[in-house]
Amino acid sequence: LPSDALNTLYHTSGPPEGSPEHSALAQRHGFSYRSLLGELMYAYVTCRPDIGYAIVTLSKFSTCPDHAHYQLLKGVAKYLRDTRDWGIFYTRPTPDHSLPTFTPPTITLDPSLPTFPMPSSPLTLAGYVDAAHANDLRNRRSTTGYAFMLSGGVISYKSKTQSITATSSTEAEFYAAVTAAKHAKYLRAILSELGFPQSSPTTTYEDNASAVHIVNSRQPTGRTLTSPRHSTFRYPRLERQR
Repeated sequence: LPSDALNTLYHTSGPPEGSPEHSALAQRHGFSYRSLLGELMYAYVTCRPDIGYAIVTLSKFSTCPDHAHYQLLKGVAKYLRDTRDWGIFYTRPTPDHSLPTFTPPTITLDPSLPTFPMPSSPLTLAGYVDAAHANDLRNRRSTTGYAFMLSGGVISYKSKTQSITATSSTEAEFYAAVTAAKHAKYLRAILSELGFPQSSPTTTYEDNASAVHIVNSRQPTGRTLTSPRHSTFRYPRLERQR
């Protein structure tokens, strides 16, 4: 989504779903908002984690979308069309010559995007977590986003609005880290059952220095202790899953 799209999204409301005005708006744009949203959601959950934030945000306005919402949703569809060769590419620790050869398409990376460290081994699980603080302008909830990689590609990912309101970016990032840690424990259990046990703790990368300090200090900071009880409950949960 464009950086200035949030104000437009949250301060614009269209006719309610089922009204004649809603039907006329859909007819003018040539597609149903819900139908296109469902198709894009399918692409998101199967192989396109890069549109997750946009889809989760736009889905909040499916009951009364306006012209701006239609335009932004159509923009996501255009983005998928322009990047239709993109996908998730996995690698094997050792090549299997019995399988057909495959040459992945060359993708030119955007130099403005940040880089991130890769796992030390193809069969080592690694997580990446982030949060957008107070980006829901209706109730000032933050958004959690995480992804876990194995064999060179992402195997599990999610973008979701947090269930409570974080009073700072550090709290939002901390809550996101707790959510990612719980999912890491779940993935480790699955990998163990499949015969790929993880012999070391799962490294989870977080870009908020304050949140990283809270986790790595092995004890809550003064701010965490004086925050709402949700924080004090979440810290022991995260500590047990180190």
